[in-house]
Amino acid sequence: MKTTIQLSDALRKKLKLLAASRDLPYEDLLNDLIDVFKANIPFESEEQFARWFENNLNKFGFSKILEKRKNTSPDYLIETMNGKKVNVELEMTSKDFDRHGHDPKDVDIIVTVYSTQRKFRGVPVLSLIDSEDVKNRVLREKKTTIKIPRELYNSLLTVIKNTGFSSVTEFIVYAMRNIASGGRLKEEDRLTDEEVRKVRERLRKLGYID
Repeated sequence: MKTTIQLSDALRKKLKLLAASRDLPYEDLLNDLIDVFKANIPFESEEQFARWFENNLNKFGFSKILEKRKNTSPDYLIETMNGKKVNVELEMTSKDFDRHGHDPKDVDIIVTVYSTQRKFRGVPVLSLIDSEDVKNRVLREKKTTIKIPRELYNSLLTVIKNTGFSSVTEFIVYAMRNIASGGRLKEEDRLTDEEVRKVRERLRKLGYID
């Protein structure tokens, strides 16, 4: 038995192009997409994700839940590792934030299972699965993956804010190159004095240096 699914013209076009590139009928393509989704999203619902999240706050740089809200947004008032209080909205994907009609002015951080963006409607996104990280692991053959604690990753996001670094990876590569070269980086690779000051100050506030 088959039925008709109502799709927008834009989505129909995307599916048509994807199906044509793989020489597949729509039904086979959709089944493959479902298989990929199930293989990469370890939770069946937001409620299941919420239970896991509450037991793994440290993976996102959080220390404790101050308030859990059942029927209003944001979902949580949370304390970070450095004592800051933040309003957190939990979603399966960053796009669910819009689908659920949330106001970005009420939220400090969106926590998701999967996201294609580091910010969504101006709100920082912390995600278990990041599309850019996936691309980097798969496509950049000359690079390898170094695993660091999620708490450290989130702290480094704060460290590099408004500095010359566009990503945590870029900052870590810079730091490791500096160490490996004994502090003798090429002129074009060096930070300005102001950038160094900002990074040192944030590392000091986070307790990583004295």
